[in-house]
Amino acid sequence: MKNGSSARRKGASRPTPRWVKALRIFTLLALVGAIATAPSWHSATSGPGTARADTPTPAAPAFKATKTVTRDLLLPDGTDDIVDTKNVTLSVDVTNGLHTLQQIDVSWSGAQPSNNIAADPNSDIARDEEYPMVLLECRGVDDSTAPASSQISPETCWTDFDEERAQTTDSTEFPPWRNDRYASTADRQQYVNFPASCTPDLADHVLPTVAAD
Repeated sequence: MKNGSSARRKGASRPTPRWVKALRIFTLLALVGAIATAPSWHSATSGPGTARADTPTPAAPAFKATKTVTRDLLLPDGTDDIVDTKNVTLSVDVTNGLHTLQQIDVSWSGAQPSNNIAADPNSDIARDEEYPMVLLECRGVDDSTAPASSQISPETCWTDFDEERAQTTDSTEFPPWRNDRYASTADRQQYVNFPASCTPDLADHVLPTVAAD
């Protein structure tokens, strides 16, 4: 052992430098300050919170209506067989002063649940869903007293794909539209609005678009 040196026991720790102690104190103060100023998530994780006084009250929808929808079958004796009846309520948040590409909130309840849901409800394959809720943008008014040219009709509703405006079949000459008791005689024919320049199937039904002009 050299002169002037002191003996250190095995396992004894060296004294902590002052700068390390200062760093520890600074880190502890910063942590305490962060906890004190952090937002509280108690109401979001521990149960329902209390509404603040400045929470806006949801506005009433611009349109809301309830309609009884009945699905029935016509029996051979001419009577109706009611299969199902639903009270469907639909509401829309905004109906006036709409702009191009503006999004609106549409909600409904009471309808028959849809089956065979398409991955993209806006695609042309969505027409194969069972009991779909179909939303269409149409021109006109829902008023039987208005002139016929101003009323809403299937011909004044917009679709993205031409397949959505046509029904064709190569399996039968009597598809469902030919047995629609609510359709006109002209709409129950084997070929309806089918262009003469096209090659026909066993039956074709085309619904044209009627523009405002």
